[in-house]
Amino acid sequence: NSYKKCRNKCTSMLRQHKYTSERNILDRIKEAPKLLFKLVRSKRTVKTIPHPVIIPETGKLTTDLKQSATIMAMHYSKVQQPKQSPSVLEKVKTSNANIGIQELTFSESTVDFLLRKIDPGTSEGPDMIHPRVLKECHTTLAPLYTKLFQLSFDAGIVPSAWKVAKISPIHKGGDKSDPSNFRPVSLTSVPCKIMEKIIRKYIMDFGLKNKLFHTAQHGFLPQRSCLTNLITFLDSITKATDEGKTVYSIYLDLSKAFDVLPHIKILQSLEEFGVGGKLLNWIKEFLTDRSFAVQIGPDKSPEVPVTSGVPQGSVLGPLLFTIFVNGLPDSVDQHCTMFADDIKLWSIDDPIKLQENIDRCSAWLTKRGININPDKSGVIIYGLFRDVFISDCQFTIILIYNYS
Repeated sequence: NSYKKCRNKCTSMLRQHKYTSERNILDRIKEAPKLLFKLVRSKRTVKTIPHPVIIPETGKLTTDLKQSATIMAMHYSKVQQPKQSPSVLEKVKTSNANIGIQELTFSESTVDFLLRKIDPGTSEGPDMIHPRVLKECHTTLAPLYTKLFQLSFDAGIVPSAWKVAKISPIHKGGDKSDPSNFRPVSLTSVPCKIMEKIIRKYIMDFGLKNKLFHTAQHGFLPQRSCLTNLITFLDSITKATDEGKTVYSIYLDLSKAFDVLPHIKILQSLEEFGVGGKLLNWIKEFLTDRSFAVQIGPDKSPEVPVTSGVPQGSVLGPLLFTIFVNGLPDSVDQHCTMFADDIKLWSIDDPIKLQENIDRCSAWLTKRGININPDKSGVIIYGLFRDVFISDCQFTIILIYNYS
């Protein structure tokens, strides 16, 4: 009887503890959503295992994890542009008296603040420095990293460990044996991300202060979002349709936009933006001679060189892309909104003008080494449909009728 009472008491306490723990996770879902995902994964009866990948040469499936990782790495490397010679990159000026921002001084208090703000639950990068170590030892590490960042910036040298990315393929839909149906999620060095955050804020503040970012861009900018993008577009088409007009719009998707940007074009865009001197020189070093390895389970592929694009998984990457496409809205002479690499063009009562702007937009992108993906682009006509045809338009047309 004593045993039964003790057993029942323990069972009750365990149940209460489980309920309290899960209730606590739900209460903290906004500040720590990863705890909920971790709980859901622990409840799954079927554990996910790496799926066999097709070998391109034979068309057969491989269950070897290392071979699967190598196939994935080769697939991701194919979308990149050829490597540019150092002589081409040297054409970009790294010192110019007319440039807006060149120098940067790293503050120990800023570095210490960013170390304390690190989420200890995130994964370590390829350098195997765990975020919890950086957070817990921030007092000791802050002065050391401040000195390291300043030396790296002044000398224009980026440590080789900061130029390596560890990629985990995440399935995004479709056949799991096809490498193209996996999104590459990159993990980079955490200390490097801290330095990138300081540089990013410096460039962002300069751009916002001088109003250099185009108002049509709603991605990766403060007080801009998908919602502000949608409101701008919705306001325009609502006003037009209320007046009995027709809005001809096209949604453009860019093919592998973050992976194909030529480094020389990125640096030239930064120079036009007002970045120069040591800052431009450091970014040039940050972009070049990078590599990545795909990891599946415990096995990973050999390192593959990165020859183009902005580093995915980095802090600076989205900002560099935003600056790169900053001039795109000026290439068209009618309505345009963007969210990162997603572009909307529209024309009111003038489908021919829309076609002209499509051509201008396409020419601007092609000149800079980017292509439009027709399979993920489409046309939508809002309002009273009129029997028109957009000449030479190869995109899917979706018609929305307004019979009122």
